[in-house]
Amino acid sequence: MAITVVDVLGAQYQTTRAADAKCSELLRRFGYKHRYFAARLAIARSLSLPDSPPQEDGEDDPATPIRGQQLFRDTADAAAWLAIVSEAAGKDDLTLADFKKLIARHWGRGATLLMQDWEDAKGDLSTFVAKLAELARLPAEGYTSRGGVGLDRTSVPAAVSVPIGEDAATGERVVWAVNAKGSAPHSALMGASGKGKTTTAITLLRALHEATGVPVIVFDLKADLTQPDKALDRLLGASVVSPRTAPIPLDVLHLSDRSQNEITIAAQKLCDMLSALKGSGFGPTQKNLFVEAAERALRAHVPCTLEHVRNSLRALYDEQGRNPDGATNTLDGLCRLPLFEPSLSPAEFFRRSWIIQLPDALSQSVRVSVVTLIAEALNRHLSELGDAPADAEGNRALRVMFVIDEAHNVLETHLGAVGHLLRVSRSRGGAVMLISQRPDDFDAADADFLADMGLILSFQTNAKAKSVERLFGKGANVATLGRGEAWVKMGEAARRVVVWR
Repeated sequence: MAITVVDVLGAQYQTTRAADAKCSELLRRFGYKHRYFAARLAIARSLSLPDSPPQEDGEDDPATPIRGQQLFRDTADAAAWLAIVSEAAGKDDLTLADFKKLIARHWGRGATLLMQDWEDAKGDLSTFVAKLAELARLPAEGYTSRGGVGLDRTSVPAAVSVPIGEDAATGERVVWAVNAKGSAPHSALMGASGKGKTTTAITLLRALHEATGVPVIVFDLKADLTQPDKALDRLLGASVVSPRTAPIPLDVLHLSDRSQNEITIAAQKLCDMLSALKGSGFGPTQKNLFVEAAERALRAHVPCTLEHVRNSLRALYDEQGRNPDGATNTLDGLCRLPLFEPSLSPAEFFRRSWIIQLPDALSQSVRVSVVTLIAEALNRHLSELGDAPADAEGNRALRVMFVIDEAHNVLETHLGAVGHLLRVSRSRGGAVMLISQRPDDFDAADADFLADMGLILSFQTNAKAKSVERLFGKGANVATLGRGEAWVKMGEAARRVVVWR
């Protein structure tokens, strides 16, 4: 009977003990701890060879198995692995037993090949990665996705425009030139519940993704964007994850530059983010201790997790005979759930689309922390990539879209990392979309989020007249808008637009 993706995810896979020991040694040298990371890498390395893997010595002495859901993660990835292994085997009717045997043999052969690659690279990680990139026929600095969009320096820019609607007075077609010279790729969409803001956001995101292939990172604070009536995960080909049920697979504290100055800066930024949480209770003394503890953790652990920082802070408090306080309590609260698992580097994580569900069952501090920590990880990653290329007309290549739905739930909290994305990421290919209920939701934000928006759109909603006029000018009234109508501002000009009928 032919295998299905459900079969692939439900099965267990194992290699020989000897091959597993080689993978464990590689993990130690890379600084990773999860077995499935080395297993995937070994299988992929074996698949780079044109011939089928032979029977491994020691197949009668198998290692501890790994579940398919860990090894292949989700249905999209599992389908890709199944297709690649089937093609390499020259068979499109593999049984589950065939597939498991091939995985075991690729895993075993790949472990041996990776150890040899590491020795050939003389233990230099960059040389090792360059070798693997060459074998995969990918550019060593990154990748380029369809439509000239990718998280690397070689992305090819192209003009990207999406339709918004028709001018209510003239009937003229209204189009947003997302990445054009002089325009910002950031957007803010507002409107009362049921007035069309979420549907419009989904339409824009789908159009951008289909035109460019740009990865989209969506924070879903109502956990409803994957429901059948929206199905944003299917439209974007996105993986869905929620720290309520499973950790987000991102090395969120990753540092490419591990110099002392960069470690200190990262520790200070982490302190700034967490001390801004409501009720965190960070005073000057707590901040100094937190930064010292975070520096210790970042120096000692690669990858470094929030749990490492928490343990380092506890140890520092014990050294000084201090009792628990706001700083330790804040970290304890964030570490009650495993929010992050460092199985993917930022380069790996941000080249895929994700829907990160943060329902109100999670505490406000957890929701805000997840958003800001991922925003800061993206800031660091885009900074490493440098400016995205622009074409002769000044169209800037897009690299990633960062979206917060129901953003009013977090806007009242200081979101410095998101503000930095808005101010700086435009030149680096980043785009931010904030979806909220009213223009005055942005009044409480410390940063002027709306000053850097290329598109501001509001459907009917109740809002302070002062907030509306600040966005759209005198005479604008979002409370009296008709069905499907919105006030839209792109650049300096604002007008009334029929977005949908």
